Amino acid sequence: MALGSWRARGHTGRRLGRVLFRAGLVSLALFATPIAATLLALPLENIPPFAPAGPPPKAQALVVLGGGTYAMAPEFGGEDTVHPRTLERLRYAALLKQRLPLPLVVTGGAFNQDEPAEASLMARTLAESLGVVPEFLETESRNTTENARNTRKLIDARHILLVTHALHMRRAARAFVAAGFDVTPAPMGYRAVFDPQDLSLFDFLPSADALVLSRNALHEYLGLVWYRLRYGA
Repeated sequence: MALGSWRARGHTGRRLGRVLFRAGLVSLALFATPIAATLLALPLENIPPFAPAGPPPKAQALVVLGGGTYAMAPEFGGEDTVHPRTLERLRYAALLKQRLPLPLVVTGGAFNQDEPAEASLMARTLAESLGVVPEFLETESRNTTENARNTRKLIDARHILLVTHALHMRRAARAFVAAGFDVTPAPMGYRAVFDPQDLSLFDFLPSADALVLSRNALHEYLGLVWYRLRYGA
């Protein structure tokens, strides 16, 4: 839209500028609708939930990926803690840990040297809030591929049960397979739930939540392409 506005000011590119601006406006409105956001995210969330009540998995370890930090949280005395997205993953990992006798690995580093590693914050949250103590902490990684590679160096287990958001699972599973693991996905936090019989007018009206879902889905699609080009995963 910005490029279209700039081109529309000139004499030679006025028509192209108008086309770009309108295309940007239409795509923004479209991606802000729940129906479009859901359909965009559905192909990424096509891995079914793991059934902890079913047959015991072949996995030898339970690995949960960090999803960000919440810096200087006032309600925690100004200390850093985990992002709500990470907390969702930890809650599900704690449930699986209680039901399955598997060693738990938390993985996530820090972007700056003066910040605590995300895995350390995850371990503290698990112990203090969920009553679970992880056996392994991987504290050096900065992205999903490094999560996988560093975890491979940390543990001897070959087959893992992997916990992350459903939207992120395809990219995460590929990274861990490329690092040498056999992966049983344990996705959680599904956002794209679609039932044609439940459609209403609100599914076609723009909303901030839908725009966030579209943004996250597009981030994952770009991530899949980038990881394939950068890491071959």
